[in-house]
Amino acid sequence: MKCFDRALEIDPTLPQALVSKGISMLVDFDNPSEAIGLINAALEAHPDCCVRFPQVWYTLAEAHRRLGDYEQSQGITRRGLLHDPGQKDLRKLRHRVYSEWWRFDAQAAEAAAHFFRERLDQEPLDYSARLELAAIYESTGQCSDAWEIVEGAFSALDISRPVYLRESGFSLAECCSALNHLPHYLAFRERYPIERFWTSNGESCPPLGHGFEDRLYSALAIVFCMALSELASLKPRSSSTSKVRKIAQTLSSRVVQCTSGASTILATSGWISREIDRQELAERFGVAVSFSNEVAIWESMHQWGWITGILFIPDKVKEPGIKVLANLLVSSEAAASVLIEINKVARVIPDEDPTEERQQ
Repeated sequence: MKCFDRALEIDPTLPQALVSKGISMLVDFDNPSEAIGLINAALEAHPDCCVRFPQVWYTLAEAHRRLGDYEQSQGITRRGLLHDPGQKDLRKLRHRVYSEWWRFDAQAAEAAAHFFRERLDQEPLDYSARLELAAIYESTGQCSDAWEIVEGAFSALDISRPVYLRESGFSLAECCSALNHLPHYLAFRERYPIERFWTSNGESCPPLGHGFEDRLYSALAIVFCMALSELASLKPRSSSTSKVRKIAQTLSSRVVQCTSGASTILATSGWISREIDRQELAERFGVAVSFSNEVAIWESMHQWGWITGILFIPDKVKEPGIKVLANLLVSSEAAASVLIEINKVARVIPDEDPTEERQQ
């Protein structure tokens, strides 16, 4: 710092000294106000110094951001990118400025939404921009638009299936938290197609339509991505057996939730309804429960094996999770979940005892 001061005593407008001291005041001393004054002095004395020192844009914008002057900060990032479009750090800062600005000032939500929409148009796989736009829409009461943005992550990966996240039973926040792992799910699904289980077990399957398959595909994507995110966050993984076991239990519960929810198509299609003979109805419920649970076991085991494999989780840590999956998925709770979900649509079993028909 003394070197900068001595240089400025000799030449108060020396751009090298003004810019370097300004950067140091921000980075080393967290003094944004002083940094702004020094950088502005350099630009006023030598407007072309931004060519030689392009970092002045980032420093100036970041200083204004730290002071909470978001409007000024975003204007500087825009000018800087017009001057030097290749500055990745400046692009990241512009994203951060808009992300903080609309949360600080609700009136900035429209401008922020416009920015993130443009960003998505340019790069559909920018998940952070997609999440920001969904959050803006949700905060302004545009929930349908928020869901549309989140579901658009599937088409951005060229997934042509209908997307049923709104019907999945997961919240918008849960779906948002899973988006950045969608490419991993796509790779998993290409290796283990969603329909593989029932195409190889056709005789024991109830009549299924594309609705069942598509609803499962969407919902299980969220299960997979949340489990991947939760397991990836464990450090160190080799000593996290209890946490891994808990994640396995959560994964299996979520898979059961998905298969149970998708099974309601058996009611909407009329395969399970009030018009069916009581004995036949009981048999069909039994088929639905058995099939749904077998799909859940198949899916849970494959998801668990894939995720723990790509994360290189040691066998001694992941094996207890396999036992958790097997135990929970054959439980009465899993069977009851299928009955409850189907009965919400079919309304053929008294609400107070959704397992009565199965037991009979």
